[in-house]
Amino acid sequence: MAQGDSKFLRKTDSGYRAVLPAHLVRLAEQPAMVGAPGQVKLTEPQVEVIRKGDVVEAIQITCTCGKKTVLRCVYAGDAQNPPAQIAKQGEAR
Repeated sequence: MAQGDSKFLRKTDSGYRAVLPAHLVRLAEQPAMVGAPGQVKLTEPQVEVIRKGDVVEAIQITCTCGKKTVLRCVYAGDAQNPPAQIAKQGEAR
């Protein structure tokens, strides 16, 4: 944040929010690019398979907005991770 920008920040219950005065806003012909420099924008969701040897342990999905969701794979007869144990772990989160 540039020096002096903090005067526009207001603390709210959900975090900080900034409202810029109209005299600091201008319209442009071209859309403004938002995000970190060099950041790659996804055009479609990405899917990554997470393996442990030959076994698929999880599937990670990265949305175009950047949010990541991990789907943990549970196999019938898995003595180390029976479905009931997995369900209890999910409830505890």
